[in-house]
Amino acid sequence: MTRPAFPVIVGAAVSVVGLTIAGCGTVAITSPTDGTSLSPANPIVASISIGGAVCGASFQATLDGAAVTQQFSPQPPASSTPQASFRVVPGDHLLKVSVQAGALCNLASASSHFYSVGNNVIYVSDGYTTATHSDRIAKISDMTGVGWTTFGTPGSGTNQFSFPRGIFVYGIDSIFVADESNYRIVMFHGIPGVGWTTFGTQGYGVNQFVDPLGITVDRHGRIYVTDGAGNRVVRIDDMSGTNWTTLGTTGSTAQQFNAPAGVVVDSTDRIYIVDSVNNRIVRVDDMTGSNWTTFGTTGSGRRMKVPTFDGHLN
Repeated sequence: MTRPAFPVIVGAAVSVVGLTIAGCGTVAITSPTDGTSLSPANPIVASISIGGAVCGASFQATLDGAAVTQQFSPQPPASSTPQASFRVVPGDHLLKVSVQAGALCNLASASSHFYSVGNNVIYVSDGYTTATHSDRIAKISDMTGVGWTTFGTPGSGTNQFSFPRGIFVYGIDSIFVADESNYRIVMFHGIPGVGWTTFGTQGYGVNQFVDPLGITVDRHGRIYVTDGAGNRVVRIDDMSGTNWTTLGTTGSTAQQFNAPAGVVVDSTDRIYIVDSVNNRIVRVDDMTGSNWTTFGTTGSGRRMKVPTFDGHLN
C-alpha cells in the first residue's frame, strides 16, 4: 500500500499533497521569515510555531547544518512556541526545524533562508558631568560618525535619562539601558524609543537598585544588572522583574563585590563581572556563584587599576 503524503511547510507557505493523517502536527518558522534580510546581525531571535500532537523527543533544529536543538527554550512538549537566540556572521543562513507529531506520522519540517547584514551600528550612552547634562543615547553608523542620531533628554519621565550608563542591544532593536541616577533600567525599541518600559526604584530590596551600572541580556532573554553601590549582580527574567535573583555581598572574597560595573554573559551562560574597586574580573557559572574565579590585582602592568569604572557612585 502506498503511504499518503504529508504537509510540508516552508516559512509561512503550506503545501499539502495527497491525504493528511489526523493528529499529524505542523511546524513553521515564524521568525526569521523566509527570505528576510535582518540588521543588525547579532543576535538573531528565532521563533517556532508547532501545531497538532507534539512528541518532544523528536524536536530537531539546525542552523547552517549544525545542530542547535538545545538552544531552543522551552522545548516541546513544554511549549509549542519555542525560541532561540543565535549570533551569526553577516551573510546567507539556513535554519531548519522538524518535529514528530505522533508515532504514526512522518516528521513535519520547515526551513527559512535569511540574510544577516553586518552594518556595525554603534550605540553609546552619553551621561552627564557637573557642567553639562546630555542624558541621551547616541547612535552612529561607523567610527566616522555617519548617521548620527540621538534620543533622550535629562529627567526621570518617559524618554528621559539621568546619567545613563550600561547599554545593551538585544535582537534587532531592543535597547536596554542602566539609567543610574533614576535607579532603574529602561528598555525601548530603536530610536526614538518605541515601547518605552522601565523597571526598578531606589533601594536595597527586591525590584530596587542603588546604583545600576552595567546591563546585559543572555541568550534566553534574561536581564543582568550590576548594582554598583549595592555590591551585587541582579538577574530578572523580563522587564516585569519576574524571578528576581541576586548574587553578592560587600567585600573582597568569594561571592563578594566592591562596586561591580560591567557584566556580560557568554554562550554557555557563564557570567563575567568587572569588580571595579577590587581591581579584578570575576567569572561564575551561574547566579549561585558556582566555580567562582577571579583574575587581576591592583597595578598598571599586566594587572588592573579600577577596570572600566569612572568612580561615580550615588
